[in-house]
Amino acid sequence: MINNVKNIYEKHKKNRIWQHCIYFIQALFGFPLIIFLRILPVDISSYLMGKIVRIIGPFTKENKVALLNLSLVFPDKSIKDLNNIARDEWENIGRVIGEFPHISRKDLFLKRMEIDGAEYATKVLKEGKGGVFVSIHMGNWELCSLVASSLGIKLNTVYRSPNNPFFENIFRFRTLENNGEVIPKGKHSGIRIIQLAKQKGFIGMLIDQKLREGLELNFFGKPAMTTHFPALLAYRFNCPIIMVKTERTKGVNFKVTIYPPIYSGTEEKSEDKIKELSQELNDIIEGWIKENPSQWLWIHKRWNSEVFKDTKSSTHK
Repeated sequence: MINNVKNIYEKHKKNRIWQHCIYFIQALFGFPLIIFLRILPVDISSYLMGKIVRIIGPFTKENKVALLNLSLVFPDKSIKDLNNIARDEWENIGRVIGEFPHISRKDLFLKRMEIDGAEYATKVLKEGKGGVFVSIHMGNWELCSLVASSLGIKLNTVYRSPNNPFFENIFRFRTLENNGEVIPKGKHSGIRIIQLAKQKGFIGMLIDQKLREGLELNFFGKPAMTTHFPALLAYRFNCPIIMVKTERTKGVNFKVTIYPPIYSGTEEKSEDKIKELSQELNDIIEGWIKENPSQWLWIHKRWNSEVFKDTKSSTHK
């Protein structure tokens, strides 16, 4: 049994005034860092942040979350192996941070990407039904909308607003050159997504984060709240789901794989059908993560703490 799961995994109330002070301090150091990284060549910026975060990451509370998640998914791996995966994950996160200030330099990244399956994106564009592009926090997930734009697809991206409100405008600015809307998750986001789907637009979503709503589905053999929105849109508007995987190959080089579109068919929409299709998407991304675990974002609190009760593992240090 892993000790102190609740202390590590569950959310704790924070002093709002203190939290805003922390946000201000983060912004005070964060904005100059972004400018500095933008000035550097992208290879140096990515490498530098990768090494820094690889060193710092293991000392954070998020690292404990990552190790809990890893021990749940890979119960047969040794503590040493799990720590190695976590360190590699931190380096990838650092590289994403280092590449973020350069993300608007479309040509720079396109030269460094191998795109496999571009014909599938072209196919759904010609069909004129719109569609839902689905990906996860793997490799550099920020590149998904850039790839879509390069293929002539106006992608409207759904994203989770950063906890720090000072960074909100930076996150929204990152996709302006792709000409699609950026839609922050919230109580009104569903309405806007449906409006765009009705207009046969393209929606981009990352579906690997924990949700309070959605459906409880199987993820690595454990129940996890999962968004059902891609399947709901597919059935309601008869539009395809296009899975996109982004992998880091070496340094600031990537392989982007676009998979054949998934069609809901002409069957009448039902809760069971939506659940079945949503589970299919979960199974696909589960396979991606198993193949390349060090590039997924394990620091998400993806499951509820109850799923760890029967996990046989010692405390990771």
